[in-house]
Amino acid sequence: MNPDRPSARQGNRAGVQLGIDEATGRIGRRARVYVAQDSAAPYGLLAAIDAAHDRFAELEFVSAFLLDRPAPLDHLGNPFRWTSLQPSGTLRDALDSPHFGVVPARYSDITGLVGPGGGLEADVLLCQANPPDVGGRMSLGTGVGGHVDLLRSTPLVIAQVNPHMPYVHGEGNATAPTLTGSLKSTNRCLSWRRRSR
Repeated sequence: MNPDRPSARQGNRAGVQLGIDEATGRIGRRARVYVAQDSAAPYGLLAAIDAAHDRFAELEFVSAFLLDRPAPLDHLGNPFRWTSLQPSGTLRDALDSPHFGVVPARYSDITGLVGPGGGLEADVLLCQANPPDVGGRMSLGTGVGGHVDLLRSTPLVIAQVNPHMPYVHGEGNATAPTLTGSLKSTNRCLSWRRRSR
């Protein structure tokens, strides 16, 4: 097994419950990681990857709009890079870093950019999902934006299972075997809050 590449390939998905160390251990030492956007961003998983930054040689994160600051920004250049498709104010402190870039894109552009053959083709998808029901069905919940197609085409998919994520019917439905692995989280889903005046 090449330690520089993710350790799971499409068609070889186990759909297993993982601990945080095993989840981060499945990500190759060098990989491009797409982070689900908005309320589907797995901030607990991102914090765990940041805590394990010593084991990576170079990871490039790609994300669309984020509602909170992701922990890996603390280690830009050592070993992380970040490419934002839709930078938000939460990324403000990283804008001047040579290890942070912007590729402007709409949600409808994400599959073409980050999917198979795209200029930012992802090796790994990190997202949130609700807990599986008795039939093993899960949902990306409120995070069905631009990464629904990536759920099926990205070689390694790790979901942060969050009991606060609602089940939403439609294209964001998945069964556990669609995922390479999942880990439990109790983080609340983030949402926009109106500023008080």
